[in-house]
Amino acid sequence: MKHPFSGLPEQTYSVLFKRILPFTLVITAVMIALDTQLKNSEFAPLGILSLQFAQTPEAVQTLFSRWTGTSQVVLHFSLGLDYLYMVTYALAISLGCVLGGIKHPRFQRWAHVLAWLLIVAACLDAIENAACIAAIISGPTELTTAITYRFAGSKFFIIGLGLIFVIWAKLTPAKKQI
Repeated sequence: MKHPFSGLPEQTYSVLFKRILPFTLVITAVMIALDTQLKNSEFAPLGILSLQFAQTPEAVQTLFSRWTGTSQVVLHFSLGLDYLYMVTYALAISLGCVLGGIKHPRFQRWAHVLAWLLIVAACLDAIENAACIAAIISGPTELTTAITYRFAGSKFFIIGLGLIFVIWAKLTPAKKQI
């Protein structure tokens, strides 16, 4: 099975990973810092995750009505920055999966599937953000809430699988081929 980077020479995978990873980590830190502006133990204990996992339009509207001023600007900026973040995290984790598959050939097919799924996760994230933006502009609906909730859960599941594989592949010694 081919992976998303099959058209590139194999020796570039590690170089690309080493270049995209720091950028991804910087954006991760910025996203975390922004999210602290959205956390409120009373109505949004999980920051933007409270929005992503709100299950009713009323719950979403409550968040929107309480995020005012700076929090509202942070929410809008965070949703916009997330589109860049999608590209970087999908590339970094996907490349990490491919590199893990090279290190552990027995799991290469699984690594390639995960690499493709990370691209799917970024697409789910883009649609989820579009639903959030539509809810901000036109008000939350059953549809925007359901898309946000379900796509966020699917995205995080895929990202979690990818991260687990990358960490496992990094920490596990390669088996010698006989």
